[in-house]
Amino acid sequence: MKNIILTVLLICFGQHCFAQTEVDSCGIAPKYTASFDGIAAKGMLSPEDLARIKRLKSEDTGIKIIRFSYLIDCGDECEGEGRTVDGDTFTEDDLKAIQAMKSRNVLSLQCILGKDKKGGLVSFKPFLYYIR
Repeated sequence: MKNIILTVLLICFGQHCFAQTEVDSCGIAPKYTASFDGIAAKGMLSPEDLARIKRLKSEDTGIKIIRFSYLIDCGDECEGEGRTVDGDTFTEDDLKAIQAMKSRNVLSLQCILGKDKKGGLVSFKPFLYYIR
């Protein structure tokens, strides 16, 4: 019993230590908001909007997005697809996957990491869109 308690404590302590050392936006409390450049819609996108998605932009000036992750969830129709993008612009493969989304799919963006004017790391609130 003593060994089990000690093992659980070591695992918890180890996870806490490693979580503190990662440079990851999911480990930084989000302060800022981001959106797709050129798209004003919030929460729901039409299939036509998918063709206009190119990059993420910060809603606050002076903040540059340097990395983010996204997930395409298509329910039972297919296996979810998640990727990490370095920078603020989707790659050609990312754009093909996004433009192939269908009605009732979900595009969620998470772990959005940026840098402020001083070079400090900042995080953006995660957000998602339903496809009409």
